[in-house]
This record gives sequence, C-alpha cells and structure tokens, in this order.
Amino acid sequence: RSLYGSATLKYPLIPESPIHEFDALVLRSGHNDSTNPFITDELARRLYKDMGNLSAVGSLASVFINGRYQGYYNPTQRIDGDWLRLIYDTDSTFDIIKPFYHTEGSRRPFEAMVDFFEKNDLLNPANYLRAASLLDLTSFADYILLNL
Repeated sequence: RSLYGSATLKYPLIPESPIHEFDALVLRSGHNDSTNPFITDELARRLYKDMGNLSAVGSLASVFINGRYQGYYNPTQRIDGDWLRLIYDTDSTFDIIKPFYHTEGSRRPFEAMVDFFEKNDLLNPANYLRAASLLDLTSFADYILLNL
C-alpha cells in the first residue's frame, strides 16, 4: 500500500522467477496441506513449469511482523492480468477463471469451449481439430498427468 511506501515490491523474493517486481503476492499459510505444508502445491507448480508450461512459482519463508514470528509461509505469484501482462510483455487483457468464479474478463469463451466439448464427438477429426484450437491440449494433458 502506498501509505507504507512504494505500492510495488521490487525485490527477488522468489529466486526461481524471472519477475522481481510484484504488485500482488499470495502469502499461503498451508492450511490445505496439513501433513507437509506447501510442499505438495509448490512441488506441483514447479513440476508443471519444468514440463514447459506457464506456472506461478513461490518460495518458502518465515514471516515476522514488527519483530514477532508469525509462522512459516509460501509467498507465491498471483496469477492475474497484471502477472500475465508481465510474463507475455503485452498490454492485452485476459479472461481469468478460477474454481467457481472468474476474476477478470469474461466467462463466455470458457463456457463456449465447454459447450463445444459437451455437444460434439471429439473422435471426429474435424471436431478434434476445433477442440485443439480452443484448448492447449498438450498443456492440459501435462496438467492432468501431473495431478494424477
């Protein structure tokens, strides 16, 4: 917040990232990974990136606020339009959809893609080619394989 100084953090907080300037970060506290906080999600993000795909990455940190220890956290890049514009070096807008809601842009292209998949036989080569124009099938397959 500008009240505390620059609104942008300019620091190599996440060494694995080529981006060292942040307008927003996610400071994950590990509540969805009770046996190995952060390890599963951070490993999945890094493996997906190692497979050649675009992925946010994070690091691990002990957090102190005003000298008081607050715990062990996983600062992670926030996937939003600002982050994508930095990654792709563009002024374009993006449709960003997260589980159960969208955060930026429109849901219409996503809904049209799902509608096409549901209403068409993808064994038909023409339909499969159309599907491939709507979804990066290699990245999607990588995502499914990694999560299995």
